[in-house]
Order: sequence, then structure tokens, then C-alpha cells
Amino acid sequence: MPRKKPTTKLGVYGKYDFNPEKAVELFFESKLQNSFYIKKPAWDCPREGFELSGIQNERELFNVSREQEEMRAKATKASKINEKRILEINDVQESLRQQFVEVNDFIQNCKAKEAEAQKNITEENEKQKVLKHDIEKLKKEVVELAEFETSLQEIVKKFQIYEDIINQVVKESDFFDNVDDLMAKCDALMLAQVEISEMEQQKIKSVEDIRQQMVRATNNAAQIILSLDNELDELERSYSTIKQESLKWEKILATTKDHISDNELITNRLLDSINQLYRLLCKRNDVESKFLRTNPEAQLDYIKDEIEMLQKISSLAHLKLHKELKSSSVAEKGTKSKIKNAFLQKYK
Repeated sequence: MPRKKPTTKLGVYGKYDFNPEKAVELFFESKLQNSFYIKKPAWDCPREGFELSGIQNERELFNVSREQEEMRAKATKASKINEKRILEINDVQESLRQQFVEVNDFIQNCKAKEAEAQKNITEENEKQKVLKHDIEKLKKEVVELAEFETSLQEIVKKFQIYEDIINQVVKESDFFDNVDDLMAKCDALMLAQVEISEMEQQKIKSVEDIRQQMVRATNNAAQIILSLDNELDELERSYSTIKQESLKWEKILATTKDHISDNELITNRLLDSINQLYRLLCKRNDVESKFLRTNPEAQLDYIKDEIEMLQKISSLAHLKLHKELKSSSVAEKGTKSKIKNAFLQKYK
């Protein structure tokens, strides 16, 4: 039978109440039920169900917890061993690092010394090359000087005659004291000749500069004159085009003036006609004209009102005329029918 009170709190396996006092009615019903009650074979043995799965789960939980404790103990022991090994490895690593630093410093020093030695070797090789080049140059200069000495001796021998002549001139003349005085005066003459030639070259150069300036000035003047001629031609062309354009616009202005005068004439005529029509309507209505010719809007409004009123009067007149014609036609038909009936009765 179903329970009357709901299960509010379940046990581990989801079947039993933690508060069995709330299910007393079900207890008494099951206790008093003696008929139709069959006990299955081996009813007190655990079978498949929540109870058996709960027992198995408890056993598995016990085994798992025991294995967990064993593994935890092994893990703690292994962690201690690993910590010891890590400390040893750290010591070894520190010693190796120190050795590596020392070896690296030694290698860096060796590399620096090698680089310095290589640099010194290259510098010495370069110096050796420079010295060899200087030696070769000096040897060539010595050979050239020896050749120059021989050629100079030949030149001295060649000019020995002139030296004898100079010595003879100094001895015979009273103007020169010695050879040095003669050579100094000759050098002065040579320098004066050189200065004269330089001045001559400067004057020639200045004359050439003046000539070039004149040529440049004439060229510039010719270019300026040519540009002015071009500008004058452009101005003449622009003047002719502007003149043609002005003539065109004069024609356009003349036509526009004529058109404006025609429009003004038409406007004045319209204003006169509007004013005349307004005065005629005012005279017809026996009203004094209040609006002047310069106020065509008010005059047109008045004319519009009068025309609308006349149209209404005309429509009413046409309507009345139509009604009169219709009534007269009906009366004529009635008289004709009466005459016809009287004539028929007479001749019957």
C-alpha cells in the first residue's frame, strides 16, 4: 500500500528513512499482514539490489582506502627520497655551474688573448707591408736621384760656359759687385717679367669677363625683348577676344534691353487695362474707386469677386430661364392634347 506521509530524508542507498517514526502506519500494515505472505527461498541471504551493491561498494571503498593509505605512505617515502636526491642534484649542479663559470672565464680569456694576438699579428703584417713599400719607394728614389745626379752633372758641364761668361762679366763690369748680385738682379728682372705677364693675363681675363658680361647682357636683353613681344602678342590676342566677347555681350544687352522695355510696355498695358476694368466695375456698382493703379493686387481681388458674383447671377438666370422654358413646353403640350381630344370627340 502506498504511504500517506512522504519520505523527507533518505538513507545511503536511497530506500530507508532516517526518521522511521513518520512511517509507523506502513509498519503496522506490514506487521498485521499474515495472509498471502510468501517467503522466498534463502530470503535472509543478500541478493542483487541496493543492499548488495551497497555492501560491494563498502568493500571496494575499504580496499580503495587501504590502497590509498599504502600509496600515500609510498608517496611520502618517495617524496623524501626525491627531496634528498634533489638536494644532491642541486649540490652537483652548483658545483658544475661553478666549474662551468671557471672554464667559461678561462675560454673567454683565451679568446680575448687570441683576438689580441691576431690583432697584433695583423698590425705587424700591415706595418711590414708599409715598410716594404717604403723601402721599395726609397730604393726607386735612390735610383732616380743617382740618375738625376748624372743628368745634373751633364747639365752643369753643359752650362759651365755660361758660368765662365758670367764670371768674366762680373770682372770686367763695374756695375756688379759679384756673381750673387748679378743673379739677384737677373732674378728681379725675371720676377718683374713674371709679374708683368701675370698682370697681362689678368687684364686679358678682365677684358674677357667684360666681353662675356656684355654678351650675357645682350642675350638677357634679347630674351627680355622676346618675352615682352610674346606678352604683347598674347595681350593683343586677349584684347581681340575680349573685344569680340564685349561686342557679343553688347548685342545680348541690347536684346535684353529691348525685351525688358517690351515687358515693361506689356506690364503698363496690363496695369492700365486692370485699372480701367476696375473703374468700370466700380462705376457700374456706383462705388467710389478706393485702390490706385499702383495696387493691382487689390484691384484684381475686387475684379475677381465681381466676376464670381456675375457668374453666379448668370447661372441663376440660366436656371430660371430653363425652368420657364420647361413650364411653357408642358403647357403647350397640354393645350395640344386638349385640342386633339376635342377634335376626336367632334368627329366621332
